[in-house]
Amino acid sequence: MLVLSVTVLAQSPRVALTFDDGPLPGVTEALLGILKQANVKATFFVVGRSSVLRPDLVLQIARDGHELGNHSYSHLRLDGLTDRQVALELSATSELIARITGQKMKCFRPPGGRLSPVCEREMKMQDLCLVRWTLNAGDSEMDLVDLSRHHLLSLIDKIRPNAIVLLHNGSEQTLTDLAAFIQALKEKGFVFVTVSELSHD
Repeated sequence: MLVLSVTVLAQSPRVALTFDDGPLPGVTEALLGILKQANVKATFFVVGRSSVLRPDLVLQIARDGHELGNHSYSHLRLDGLTDRQVALELSATSELIARITGQKMKCFRPPGGRLSPVCEREMKMQDLCLVRWTLNAGDSEMDLVDLSRHHLLSLIDKIRPNAIVLLHNGSEQTLTDLAAFIQALKEKGFVFVTVSELSHD
């Protein structure tokens, strides 16, 4: 089982932006617009129960050339579920995305990054690669209770080659800062890739 981490392969100036918890109507469309204008590809870790409500957004993510990752079906803590429940959380989402897009999911990020032996076993059986992150932008709804904790532009100097940046699909604040954040990293020489591309030379 491959685990992408801070030590991912060569130290080339690449960065992978990842967006959790989507799709979310209103925000996802705006996010895709920003990424398209900047000609940046990212990885979206989608939730099954949200995807089944808006398959059009899932399809748009895929058509725009972004990677789709599995973020479970119900966004529950997987470390407290039974073997069968964990298996269904992963398989139901992968099967749903395959039906919508025709693409097989390669990557999985457990909600909250919490993993268990059961979850690790199911990931291996379902041929999913674990993806966590090297930098958390702090833009989840919980973080944003204190808005002073989140300012995406303040993270620019913390980005290192092969960074995996955790962002959230539901954050209006991220939409506000994202274009400038991307431009600043481009000016520093970074190239934007998906997490699967990050794992290859």
